[in-house]
Amino acid sequence: MVDIMQYASFDKVQALCRRLRLPDEAVHRALRYIRDGSAAVAAPFFHGLFSPQTAADSAKAIETLFFDETGAPKDSAFGVMAVFLAAALRTREMYDEIGIHSSVYDDTMGFFLCVLNDNLATTGAPAFYGAAWWYHRQLSCQIFKLGVLEFEMTHLNEQNARICGMPEGEPVLSVHIPSGAVMTRDALDESYRMARKFFRTFYPGFNYRTFFCSTWLLAPALRGLLPAGSRILNFLSDYEILHSDEDNDGFAVRLFHTNEKITDYNLLPENTSLQRAAKKYLLQGGKIGWTTGVIRLEDSVWRH
Repeated sequence: MVDIMQYASFDKVQALCRRLRLPDEAVHRALRYIRDGSAAVAAPFFHGLFSPQTAADSAKAIETLFFDETGAPKDSAFGVMAVFLAAALRTREMYDEIGIHSSVYDDTMGFFLCVLNDNLATTGAPAFYGAAWWYHRQLSCQIFKLGVLEFEMTHLNEQNARICGMPEGEPVLSVHIPSGAVMTRDALDESYRMARKFFRTFYPGFNYRTFFCSTWLLAPALRGLLPAGSRILNFLSDYEILHSDEDNDGFAVRLFHTNEKITDYNLLPENTSLQRAAKKYLLQGGKIGWTTGVIRLEDSVWRH
């Protein structure tokens, strides 16, 4: 059993925050839960964060500890951040046990800053909303950031297996695009090459044959909204497009930095050229949606 109090050390968590270059305001608010010992309330669920089989349920249970009876977050859920920072210290030990370089750890744990910045963009203040549903994957060594992309060891569920024409349970590397990723052609190629080497070295028993991705960044509509040479098109062009859910409005969170359901396209911001082009397209009846694609290793230059 992994004891949270072994890792919820003020000095060690503070040092990690500095290493990850987290903003002072957020660090101060998270460290309060470490200093006064209130992060210890997560003790019954802490151990579960480090197994792929239990991490999701444990993270959800921890999140509820820092929300009130209405479901509203208390103190922007910085209590969750405090627990996750303590957990990240255990994750570092897991990296060391496997022999994974500290640079991969630093890059992967960069999710803390991504969460804070994403919430800053949508709420106007650094906050730690929405971390538990996804970022347990980084803590339990399911996702690793290698170059500009993140790669997750996972298996196709029934729906995605049907879309891909593969057996349910097929192992795949699911590709995720962190906020702010600069997807030049060279950077993307290097990221895929790094992934091939990394998983061959550290997880040789994970016998995947496919890079799998489900994201708005693969939406076919983007081909008509972006100029030739666009970095997003660099990414999109690598994938065999298999399915598009045009009615899915999940793209709005990333593209327009809003967590609200879109009810009036006229109110969407126009701060970037892509926002302006996408808004015009949507007002004309176009759809962006959410798209699934794959890179089959037998067809790729990164198969070795």
